[in-house]
Amino acid sequence: MTKIEEIYEEMCRKQNPLYFYSYYLVKSRLEKSYFPYLRDVQPFKTDHGIDHVNRILEKLSHFLKPHLPSPGTPDDRVIDLENLNLLMHAVLWHDIGNLYGRIYHPQNIKKIFDGVKNFLYEPPYSKIILKIAEGHSGEGSIEKIIEGSSDNIYDSVIYPQFLSALLRISDEIDEDQRRGEGRIISEVPNESQAYWRFCLCTESILPNYHSESLGGTMLLEIKVKCKFQDAEIGAKWGKGGDEVTAILEYISRINKINGERIYCNKFLDHAFYFHKIDRIRLEMDICENDKMADKITFNFTDDSKERDFFDDENVKKILKKYGGDTL
Repeated sequence: MTKIEEIYEEMCRKQNPLYFYSYYLVKSRLEKSYFPYLRDVQPFKTDHGIDHVNRILEKLSHFLKPHLPSPGTPDDRVIDLENLNLLMHAVLWHDIGNLYGRIYHPQNIKKIFDGVKNFLYEPPYSKIILKIAEGHSGEGSIEKIIEGSSDNIYDSVIYPQFLSALLRISDEIDEDQRRGEGRIISEVPNESQAYWRFCLCTESILPNYHSESLGGTMLLEIKVKCKFQDAEIGAKWGKGGDEVTAILEYISRINKINGERIYCNKFLDHAFYFHKIDRIRLEMDICENDKMADKITFNFTDDSKERDFFDDENVKKILKKYGGDTL
């Protein structure tokens, strides 16, 4: 059980035990009856099954750490059970539409969800859970699908855009080595290798809170830790019907995550004094014969883009050493 599930279970035990029972029932049923078929439908896509769900819950445990019940935390900063309950269920459902293929998978959640929702949820809950899940992918989807930053379910104020943005960014950063676990890279077709190799190079991508100054200013970042062998920086990865240079593709993917961070930030300050995500911090170890030879650190912010990474003088110096003319 993930940390956030443990806290959720305890909150349910004190306030509404049926919530956790319902959650456990849905998760168990999806794990046994639906998730095993996702890889059969898309054999060379990275993991979208129960392990992916658990890793998203891990990310949420980090993002919501200052907003989960703990001694001394002001009540207005703590995510309440009604909002957490909606988020937990949306995580379970967000990728089930992949059973109908990758294209339009958020919209295809309904094809399964609508058949069972009346047995699982009261109508106000099912409507919001579906919208939160549908907003996890697609350009501008959160504001297109969810109207307004807040809503009411009975006597509770809920924040569906906030919850959808949390799910979306947590889903986006599930890109570390564990997502390709169990897959031998030689089995992956050349056109799909770039997606797998990105994950295999990435040791972790995690939300990280820390104080930047003596005054205690809180900073929330997403820290990316990765490792490249020296020979791989200029290597070619297969992508679609083409090839891409490894380091160029890697930074392009980090830049995409940064774009998602910027988009989700529009919805992340509407509830519980949640702190916007300030930056993506990339820490890249470059190894020779498995021993670290160089280290690159770079911050992706609202103003920094992919090209800024390659124009950084320290980065250029290190990459020239290993990548030569391929860059």
